[in-house]
Amino acid sequence: EGVLKGVYGARISGGGSGGTVVILADEEKGVDTVKEIHQFMQEETGKELYLFSGSSDGAHYRNTLHSTTEKQQI
Repeated sequence: EGVLKGVYGARISGGGSGGTVVILADEEKGVDTVKEIHQFMQEETGKELYLFSGSSDGAHYRNTLHSTTEKQQI
């Protein structure tokens, strides 16, 4: 049912201090579903919950010590 509503998966992160739920969702249908879940959980818990959205480019690794075309001299 989640996939039909644009949600592909979720994970709890850092649950020791209240935690965060990370949800992987479709940009169109999934956003509405996430908002519904957010509203439902606020009503169930009676707490003010924060909803963040978006993503970053993520982490990148770049080896700047040696080029693949250069020979390393010892």
